[in-house]
Amino acid sequence: MIGLNSDSMRTAGCVLYILKFYKDPFDTLRMCIRIGGDVDSLGSICLGNYLLFLSFFLSPPPPFLSPMIF
Repeated sequence: MIGLNSDSMRTAGCVLYILKFYKDPFDTLRMCIRIGGDVDSLGSICLGNYLLFLSFFLSPPPPFLSPMIF
């Protein structure tokens, strides 16, 4: 198989690499497709991290998380 196998260790490594070097969600998806293989899980994890980042840092945190953050 050419590309990313369905292995959690390699998927996590690719996710960390992509999130470190690609800041735009469109470029992230493009890189996920270029890597090939198990593209759907790689793309969903990377874009899920973007959405989590945007929802967490662009809106105030929930009240139960405020003491842990500040």
